[in-house]
Amino acid sequence: MAHFASEAELHTFLDRLDPDYSQFASTLWQHGVKTPRQLANATKPLLLSWGLPELYIDDIKATADRPGSSEDFKQVMALLEPINKVCLEKLSQTRCASKINRDDLRDVRKAFRTILQVRDAESNAFVKEEEFCNGNYEVEKAADYLRTINAWAQVRRGLKFSDARGHVLREADTPLKFPISGSNDVVLVLCHELELGAFMGIEMKRGLTAKGLRQAEVEYYLWAGCSMFPFVQIITDMQVGGAAFYKTGSSPAGNNIMKQFLHGMDSVRDFIRNVVASPSIIWNAGNNIPDEVLGRMVQMA
Repeated sequence: MAHFASEAELHTFLDRLDPDYSQFASTLWQHGVKTPRQLANATKPLLLSWGLPELYIDDIKATADRPGSSEDFKQVMALLEPINKVCLEKLSQTRCASKINRDDLRDVRKAFRTILQVRDAESNAFVKEEEFCNGNYEVEKAADYLRTINAWAQVRRGLKFSDARGHVLREADTPLKFPISGSNDVVLVLCHELELGAFMGIEMKRGLTAKGLRQAEVEYYLWAGCSMFPFVQIITDMQVGGAAFYKTGSSPAGNNIMKQFLHGMDSVRDFIRNVVASPSIIWNAGNNIPDEVLGRMVQMA
């Protein structure tokens, strides 16, 4: 007798009976249906009380435990098992931006055809190699930091800072050796679209570390890949400075990505303020967007 190991397997079984029946998988699973025989033996009043339409119940009961249905299901699951293993293995290989190491970052850069450029490299002196991270620190300071950033940016109509914590992006395209994932603390968006309308992300840390810079760079690739606008990623500790990642152009050799160090909070403030006031500072750096088009983009609400 076939036994459903998960709601997904029950969904597959019902879909094999009739595609219209798979919509009831969640309801049946929640009520303890684990085998085709249990489904076939369930009374019509019981299934009605669970919310199944009367139109479908007789056919579901008649076909659920018919000869061969269980064997068909077993054969389907046997065919799906290798695919399932590959998918699970791929998911287990996902590299989270906050935990990316140097070797993995080199592979990510290769996949995105990155030609890394560095500006104000002497400011790198204020970046620590690694540091203990208190995950609650950023959460506790988030509201205060966001008020500060809003005051700096003087956000105009059509733009909005959105809380992006918990909004995880994932990329697993073929050039990557492994999937990557990441989020952001806040994202400045156009058109009220968190992903498509994103054009500035800000990652806020307790301290600036090499690990944090790797995280911000991976977040740049993730958000730039889903936004319909050129994107800039910033990381800052709101104390001694930060860094920004953005595209400056491209060529047959690859994509020129700038890693610009921002030494001191005045530099961070001025960078954010200037980009918000004049997006062409970043957007026209190798993107060839006419000024009149930039104006229309910013006015979109």
